[in-house]
Amino acid sequence: MKTKVILLLFLVFISSIIYSQNESEPNNSFNEANSITLGNNLKATINPSNDLDYFKIQITSPGLLSVTVSNVPSNIGMRYSFYNAAQQQLVSSEYSNGQSFTEFHQICTPGTYYIWLTDSVANAAQYNLLATLDVSDVYECNEVLDDAKLIQLNTNVKASINPINDFDCFKIEMTQTGVLSVTVSNVPSNIGMKYRFLKTSPGHYKSGFYSKGQSFTESHHICTPGTYYIWLTDSVANAAQYNLLATLDVSDVYECNGGFNDAKLILCNDSILASIIPSNDLDFFKCEITQPGVLSVTVSDVPSNIGMRYRFYNSDRQQLVSNEYSNGKSFTELHQIDTPGIYFIRLTDNDANSAQYKLKISCPSVVSVDDEILNGMIRIYPNPTNEKVNIEVDIDVLGSVNFKLFNAIGQKISGGILHKGINSLNLSQNVKGLYYLQIINEGKIATKKIVKE
Repeated sequence: MKTKVILLLFLVFISSIIYSQNESEPNNSFNEANSITLGNNLKATINPSNDLDYFKIQITSPGLLSVTVSNVPSNIGMRYSFYNAAQQQLVSSEYSNGQSFTEFHQICTPGTYYIWLTDSVANAAQYNLLATLDVSDVYECNEVLDDAKLIQLNTNVKASINPINDFDCFKIEMTQTGVLSVTVSNVPSNIGMKYRFLKTSPGHYKSGFYSKGQSFTESHHICTPGTYYIWLTDSVANAAQYNLLATLDVSDVYECNGGFNDAKLILCNDSILASIIPSNDLDFFKCEITQPGVLSVTVSDVPSNIGMRYRFYNSDRQQLVSNEYSNGKSFTELHQIDTPGIYFIRLTDNDANSAQYKLKISCPSVVSVDDEILNGMIRIYPNPTNEKVNIEVDIDVLGSVNFKLFNAIGQKISGGILHKGINSLNLSQNVKGLYYLQIINEGKIATKKIVKE
């Protein structure tokens, strides 16, 4: 029994040596600074009054350094400073009598750092000092755009607002257009997120503020490939971990079409699938009417959470018609066209929801029987394509054939002559999206859609 007691006392003694340190005076300057070890509790003393205590700590990896001063006697009001390896002051703080405290420092560059302590009221007493390093947030240091950390689509990111007032900056490289959704989840109840989305050039900015514990998703139209930035912090100065996920929806090939200048071309008698996404999205389309008559615009397959708002404009962008429809209601609008030209259609949801719908334009008698025959003699494959598309023509029946290729907003991309048999059209250098191939033969016109993936 006596042997067991001696062994237990020995273990307690060894443990106290391993997990605690004692200050060694003098340590009144940088040159005399005591070395301290991460995770080890240090017992130190301000003695005599006006004593200066310098400590140094070697940091070997980036992380969040926490320096805790505790068991401060009631007659001591601590003054605290933190310095880098060049002995430049980074932080200076003062505390009231008897106040224990923790200071946080983002360590972005490994090296030697210094802690300086004294009493602001010239008394003497003992205190405890403990330094720890948190390396769990691998995305630190990322407080400014220049230090933004790269994240990937469809990859869940675990990050932290730590310490309080920490800024987290991330960047994401967008190589194609679409709707980018940024989801911040698992937000603790003490965190109220502030969110910003930026593109430094040519200029893009959106912000949002959320209540404590609120997870959220922000959606952004990516119309130009490039680098985009996500900025997060806490609006109520707390610290905690959260999740971040970015995804890209490329299903609506007609985006970005949020204004007259970006209106996407729809051919006569064409039927397309488009989306109101994100909420409050505006979809602009245009069609070229070549002869007077009745233009029919049909919006169908409208989801039950969507109540469509419809606008129709002439070539001068003057509004001719405005109607609103209840949730889930499909509809057809008829317009008497007296003057041929470009006409515009605008669609959005009146309740700020998002979902897919179908749109069809029927123009006044623009397709003849001959045009239908020509259309049936043209084969396009593979379609969709990611590089080349084959255009097969029955030249014996048609004679010489010309073609024109247009992008989704009606700009001519290329043109030429199609020969007998199979013709190859190289789209490898074209951006992803929807294209229209117009084929002309002896006054007859056929139009085919091509999707580049």
